[in-house]
Amino acid sequence: MATVKKTRVEWSSDLLEVLQHEIAELNHRYLVELDNLRQQPPGSDEYIEHWAEIDVLLFWLQMKIDDARQEIERLSESWPD
Repeated sequence: MATVKKTRVEWSSDLLEVLQHEIAELNHRYLVELDNLRQQPPGSDEYIEHWAEIDVLLFWLQMKIDDARQEIERLSESWPD
């Protein structure tokens, strides 16, 4: 079954703009935590804390990127062939 294209073309959306901002902020926080991790002695409590923070940030990044991909897919359904 073919999908029906919307009559109004959407190239972007408020949701996509918010997701892009959130992804950029999470990426910045990830890079800061990675730098902090590298400054700690492996195995120290601080090292483990930064590693845990990186793990959480990567999880959130993955979720936000998946949401952005879904929104891009939704938008692309309105684009001309």
